[in-house]
Amino acid sequence: MQKLWSLLLIVFFVAPTVFAADADSIEGTYKCKGSDPYINKDYTGTVTITKNGKVYNFDMHYYTGEASKGTGLLRNDMLMLVCQDPANVKDSTCIEYYAISKHDKKLVGEWVYLGKNKIGKETCSK
Repeated sequence: MQKLWSLLLIVFFVAPTVFAADADSIEGTYKCKGSDPYINKDYTGTVTITKNGKVYNFDMHYYTGEASKGTGLLRNDMLMLVCQDPANVKDSTCIEYYAISKHDKKLVGEWVYLGKNKIGKETCSK
């Protein structure tokens, strides 16, 4: 768990400068593709990101019919989220980050389930 928190602190506070984000530009609906290391499968889905005051809401729907909801903060051109499947809270709580590329309107990120050690990858495009 210590390694996970160290990774999050590095990602959160030492974000790459190659990504630039305009706070309003990240709102919208994206088509996502990712890889799930827990089941060794790729997945697709649609995520809608909306701003609610100073936080962002994340509403993901996967092709399998599953869903994930999250809340996040935009800092240092990175969107950091805590998320979970409302139907499976016990086994689905995760943390996720997205580097935001304003140029090509993509979100590129990684995620991990709370207490686990495998990292999934995801790319979302408007």
